[in-house]
Amino acid sequence: MASIAPASETKCLLKLVVNDRKLSVVAPPVQRLSRVLREQLGLTGTKVGCDAGDCGACTVLLDGEAVCACLVAVGQVENHAITTIEGLKSRPPLFDRLQDAFLRHGAAQCGACTPGMLVSATALLEHNSSPSESEVTDALGGVLCRCTGYRKIITAVLDAAVLNTGPESAEPSCPTAGASVGQRLVRLDGKPKVEGTEIYGADEIPAGALALRVVRCPYHRAKFRFGDLEAFVAAHPGVEAILTSKDVPGEDCYGVIASFADQPIFAHEEARHRGEAVAAIVGEAQAIEELDTATFPASWEELPLLRTIDEALAPGARLIHAHRPENVLTRGRVARGNVEQALAEADAVVEGEFETGFVEHACIEPEAGFARRVGDQIEIQACTQSPYMDRADIAKLLGIAVEAVRIIPTAVGGGFGTKLDLSVQPFSHLPRGVCGGRCVWFIHASSPSWPRPSAIPHACAAAPGQPRTANCLRLISPPISTPAPIRLGGLRLRRAFRCMLPDRMRSRTTGH
Repeated sequence: MASIAPASETKCLLKLVVNDRKLSVVAPPVQRLSRVLREQLGLTGTKVGCDAGDCGACTVLLDGEAVCACLVAVGQVENHAITTIEGLKSRPPLFDRLQDAFLRHGAAQCGACTPGMLVSATALLEHNSSPSESEVTDALGGVLCRCTGYRKIITAVLDAAVLNTGPESAEPSCPTAGASVGQRLVRLDGKPKVEGTEIYGADEIPAGALALRVVRCPYHRAKFRFGDLEAFVAAHPGVEAILTSKDVPGEDCYGVIASFADQPIFAHEEARHRGEAVAAIVGEAQAIEELDTATFPASWEELPLLRTIDEALAPGARLIHAHRPENVLTRGRVARGNVEQALAEADAVVEGEFETGFVEHACIEPEAGFARRVGDQIEIQACTQSPYMDRADIAKLLGIAVEAVRIIPTAVGGGFGTKLDLSVQPFSHLPRGVCGGRCVWFIHASSPSWPRPSAIPHACAAAPGQPRTANCLRLISPPISTPAPIRLGGLRLRRAFRCMLPDRMRSRTTGH
């Protein structure tokens, strides 16, 4: 999904027809059409979520047919008609009705998939003005949506199809003052989402910005040592600097809940999980794009790892974090009444242990942003759900006052909690001191949200005529060796327990 990927093929002058305009671009013929549209033509309404044709966010029309722009080489589309979300406005009244229907039905939520949905729906309705629900479902099946559950989108397309064969529709309007309760409201940010003009983390890159690539641990656990970093920089023109844990000026630890924080920007001598950052290479965008990181001077010593919850909790188990005794992040207890007595007196007791599967947040939007110095402030623009927490953590990492940090949140293309924590922000702000204060831009090469399962030992007892006399649960999350969601573990534990209690008991439940 990132634009930082090897692409050193010979460039050619290519002639394109984009949104009814004849254009010329210079690019390798094998370059992805999605990259050319976004990076050279500035048509960022075409979103990129996977670069694999899985999510459909980059859907455009090619000679009237919906295709994934990330799977099409730009050399294949010379002199073919390409239409992006920005160009659909030239297709009234159909597209106007689609936009109106999406706004009225709330079909655009985070908005990352919305351009792809609208393009796919346009392709359908231009060929079939009265589709069935199954035909709409098939037409939209190549575009993933994490927010809506698809129902609102399908309804909006069917509604637009009806309007397409009827009289002109009125533009959605808000109810009059005093008459809003119970009425549909158009989202305040709905218009830019259906027009493809909303700005997400990867949609704005300042001209001349340096790019950054992170070097990550290839093992689940390993010690590492660096070789001659200065020689590596000297041998690669365009590379400005290499950053490691030694370049972090403040307290190298962050997390959305201070007492649970345990993640450094870069690992210190030992990486605790596969993919943990150990260094970052900063330089001119083209140099970073063409860089072969296989030659990066780092040596690795793979170490034994903890694979399961039981291994991590076993007596004498290696501590993942020295300050987390027994590999336990937090303990919580919610209790009411005498559970042991209820179980002893019950006519039937059922016990079992259940393990949940991994839960992926599955955000369509990649995590991306940039940092720059503006006057006496560090200014970071990135996708985030928690700008004030970001501000506090960045100030701590840099060892400066929070007033010296400004966070500009972009639209969030799917968050679901995973973008509460820092992601690109720590990497993008660090180079300010070694790169002459130049703006630095960074996008994750993937968008992992570090999902995890839980183990739930469960005992349930019942007496005649009473469906549940006692309920005893213990929720255990995996070893704390990976970032992000586990830091909310204590809160989630207590909420999980409370959710299992009858409503009449919740108000009297104590937790400690």
